[in-house]
Amino acid sequence: MRKVRKLKYPEEKGEGMKRCAELDYAKGIGIILVMLGHSITNMDNPLNTMILSFHMPLFFFLSGIVIKQDYTVVQYVLKRIRTIGMPLFTGFFIYNIVGIIVEVVWLKNKNFVNFNYLQGLDSWFLISLFIASIISFLLVKAGSKCSAVGGAIALMLFMKTSFGAINGLKYIEQSLLAILFLLLGYYMGAKSIVYLRKRQGKNGYVFTMLLLLLTVFSQINGPCAMAANIYGNKVLFILTSLIGICIVMIVVTSGIRSELLEFCGRNSIVIFVTHFGVQKLLINIWGKTVTYSYTNFPLYMIMFVMLFTIEIFVALLLSKYCPFLFGMRNVAKTDI
Repeated sequence: MRKVRKLKYPEEKGEGMKRCAELDYAKGIGIILVMLGHSITNMDNPLNTMILSFHMPLFFFLSGIVIKQDYTVVQYVLKRIRTIGMPLFTGFFIYNIVGIIVEVVWLKNKNFVNFNYLQGLDSWFLISLFIASIISFLLVKAGSKCSAVGGAIALMLFMKTSFGAINGLKYIEQSLLAILFLLLGYYMGAKSIVYLRKRQGKNGYVFTMLLLLLTVFSQINGPCAMAANIYGNKVLFILTSLIGICIVMIVVTSGIRSELLEFCGRNSIVIFVTHFGVQKLLINIWGKTVTYSYTNFPLYMIMFVMLFTIEIFVALLLSKYCPFLFGMRNVAKTDI
């Protein structure tokens, strides 16, 4: 009979975090939603509207949980350069190589000036995560009072200012919101895991009500997309983000066991930075072989299944043989 691995509780803040299966499950759910949303593409699609209403704030929340105070500022910045800078470089390289292959081999384009392989690549999440995580770390190091003041300032600036339309500052607005969820994750994330673990099997009604609220509020506020600084009503966007995070945390602390979900979570950074290239290749192949769009149901599910299947294989190979390309010290650890 197969032995079930005991899940570990989050450690005290000063001692950092041991590997927590719930975090891997939550990141696994998040990265699967990223692939599904990018497969649907259409922002007006009700399912994609729900996904876009919370899935990226979920990643910032989870990143906040694993902030450790015992780093020095220099150590933390160097860690962020490794765990974010390397994936950025790797993702840019992979996307360009795939793009050149598509242009030359598949589209038979010999004019380098007309190459459009950069179209569709957007590393906003990692750039915003880099900015917001360093600011959040400094606030955490300064204490809870400074964190509260910093979070309040970030919220005020996010609510009152639109940086998205200012050329060169498009990441600022996203980073302000990211700071809020990073701080929320740091101060509340580990506590929520412990609390929800104790309530396993008792949150069915709460889950149902939250899912209903997410459905209603996301459709009222859609379409929205944090990637493009499109929030609709910002209060509603923050609300749906919080609801979506609660739903995911209830699911991952319900006692589920899934090696596939855990694998996706552990390798979420690998999947995130490589799936743009894989998707670009699939889209071009689809466009050359099929006369109709894949963006309507059930065709986008076919695209998603193909993307997911290929990405599992790619992540398996790259995380095992080239973890350093994604800022990973070893196969067992993934930072996002």
